[in-house]
Amino acid sequence: MACVSSIQYTVIINGYPTNFFGVGRGLFQGCSLSPLLFIVNMDGLSHKIKVVCLEDIFHRHMVGHYIRVSHNLFVDNILLFSMLSKTKWGTLQHVFYWFRSALGLITNTDNTLLLFAEGKHEDIRYIVTLFGVETQPICFGLKYSGFNIKPNDYKVNDSMWITNIFHKKITMWERQCLTLCGKVTLTQLVLQQFAVYWAYLFCLPTMIIRKINGIMEKFI
Repeated sequence: MACVSSIQYTVIINGYPTNFFGVGRGLFQGCSLSPLLFIVNMDGLSHKIKVVCLEDIFHRHMVGHYIRVSHNLFVDNILLFSMLSKTKWGTLQHVFYWFRSALGLITNTDNTLLLFAEGKHEDIRYIVTLFGVETQPICFGLKYSGFNIKPNDYKVNDSMWITNIFHKKITMWERQCLTLCGKVTLTQLVLQQFAVYWAYLFCLPTMIIRKINGIMEKFI
């Protein structure tokens, strides 16, 4: 609280700054304390989910050979895994109610989605009512931290979004009338590194690699 209450703020109104004023709570956008506090809060939520799993109230979902997962926390994204069961998701709703009561944080239903492979429509409607979220068949995939997750094998068309990102970046750069040296620098420092990053995460189809190379060659 000392880091919060000792800071003075000013606001630009109609192009002119106001007098400095203090605050009693809250962090400004980009504050280095924000991710630290988020980790502390999410650790409490993660621990509570683990407890209900150990008590056999909420079951982990099988996502691979001998791999069972109940939840995954990465950056500011949360993935929850379970069977379509009224009892299991009712328990999870109680966990979130405890979390909301303890910290005052609520679920952003606009950015929350229930993905299902199969199940009774009655169970799906029950879960939707509990959390107030939208639904979508998992076969359509899910964009998670910039990556498209699918339950089945990837095809060439499933990776075309990577080439679209290259096209968008190059279209933006071409408006700036760059020199040849500038284009080479951007290609080496941005485009190539971007391609290497995604190739490190999963096996890119050969056709996608050829398209990426063709896009970079055409840009230069």
